[in-house]
Amino acid sequence: MHRSFETQRSCESTQLLRQGGAKDAQAGLYGSVSEKICDEAEKIESVNIAKGPTPLPLKQLLVVFVMRLAEPIAYAQVFPMMEDIGVVNDPRKAGYYSGVLESAFAIAELLTVMKWGSLSDQIGRKPVLLLGFIGAMLSTLIFGFSKSFLWALTTRCLAGGLSGNTAVLLSAVGDMTDETNHARAFAFFGVANNVAQMAGPFIGGKFADPNVTFPSSLGNIKLFQNFPYLLPCLISALVTLIAAFFCVAFFEETNRREHLRDTSDVASETQPDFQTAWTIARDPIMSSVLMPFLLLSILNTSMLVVFSLFAYTPIPYGGLARDPEEIGFAIASAGLSGAIIQVIVLPELQLHFGTLSLYRFFMSLWPATYLLFPVLNAVAKYTAGQSDGRDSVQYSGSLPIWIGIIALLSLNRLASMAFS
Repeated sequence: MHRSFETQRSCESTQLLRQGGAKDAQAGLYGSVSEKICDEAEKIESVNIAKGPTPLPLKQLLVVFVMRLAEPIAYAQVFPMMEDIGVVNDPRKAGYYSGVLESAFAIAELLTVMKWGSLSDQIGRKPVLLLGFIGAMLSTLIFGFSKSFLWALTTRCLAGGLSGNTAVLLSAVGDMTDETNHARAFAFFGVANNVAQMAGPFIGGKFADPNVTFPSSLGNIKLFQNFPYLLPCLISALVTLIAAFFCVAFFEETNRREHLRDTSDVASETQPDFQTAWTIARDPIMSSVLMPFLLLSILNTSMLVVFSLFAYTPIPYGGLARDPEEIGFAIASAGLSGAIIQVIVLPELQLHFGTLSLYRFFMSLWPATYLLFPVLNAVAKYTAGQSDGRDSVQYSGSLPIWIGIIALLSLNRLASMAFS
């Protein structure tokens, strides 16, 4: 017999508050729970662990894997073309406007993601996921018609506000697993994210501006001539549509109302008192986890945005003068290497060196990663001269630059393993 979500969260939060020295040990984040209920729940967990890990619901996890791909692909496919979107005439201002666009996305997501999670608790995971897929598909398509900064800004805000599926899918995986197989189930998320980081930039870089990349075929279509960044957005929207189909056809609702009714006796005793996100974040134990995660997220997200800008910017202005297709190829390759490291290499390293030692090592790589940016620009200037054009990097300078790019992105993927 599985204990309810409310009981599990209440027991966990009661223990956290006690360890953190909170004034009221019984004021759990999801309401207080009696000692008797928590003791019984812990006994059930001990029995489950003693029996060995519960078999993974592989079919449902594969469905979650497919659905997980949609949102990060829609997010990442804009990176290779962000600085070439045509909203500014001065390349030196591209970084500012690119930063505004991505900040708008992040702020909109921050203001809405917890609301989407709360809504999925009330009406179920499936309908909220479908709303998220529809929102991601529409916002991606609209972004493809961008020809002004205001249009691009509006669509990025819309995309961020409708990007709640990651939190909902995490909750769904938690619903369908238990203490004995959580770790293996959530590994699917890491792999899906790396695959998406590989596919998204590749789509954005390869299919942007088909008048240049496919001049004899797709480049002849007038629609793509007028809107050169519509094609990758159409492909991304198709991926989202496939994810929505998997949600409708194969995903089984994990937040069942009948399950909540079966645990009404427990719920009546717990008397849940939901607290704000700020109350949760201020708990000493939670803050010790959330603060490193926040800093790591800032480092990783900044890396993706800054690299795209850096690679596109002309050499005299501090960049590498790469085109969107090359940027997409570089980021996609990094995503592939990250997936291989996470699935094959990381488990062995963790077994031999331990979690804390690996975490410290991966975090120590971030300074070196960012320090490589000016070094790469210096190499580009040395090998290609001081020309001020986009074509200033000739073939003679490509090899050392690409070696540097590989080194930078490899360090980034290793440093990002701190998430795992």
